[in-house]
Amino acid sequence: PLLQKWEAGGDSQPDLYQLLECVTSVAMGVGLGAQDYAAPMFTRALQLARHQLSLRAAAARGGDVAYEADHVICALDLLSGLADGMAAGVEALVSANAAALREVLLASCSDPQSPGIRRSAFALV
Repeated sequence: PLLQKWEAGGDSQPDLYQLLECVTSVAMGVGLGAQDYAAPMFTRALQLARHQLSLRAAAARGGDVAYEADHVICALDLLSGLADGMAAGVEALVSANAAALREVLLASCSDPQSPGIRRSAFALV
């Protein structure tokens, strides 16, 4: 039910921040037991981070865009939680999403405005 709520709600649901924190805790706690759900969680977290980082870039160019740094932090924390919980089991997910992951990590590690985003990105690295 937790993942169904996440999938059904989309990226603009008001409780996304709390939901991501919960999913991260569960993924870290069950470790390899999350392997069946890891691929969609990894992909979705990566997409969410990319989307929010693109909104940040649009806002920096002067656009009137709502950007949620907390969503980037939680998405990065989920990716990190999956990596910690699954250990070497996450290698296939990293390989399959290498370009997108590299893009997110570069943008996050060099974020000049949010130490939280940088911290979560370096934790993932």
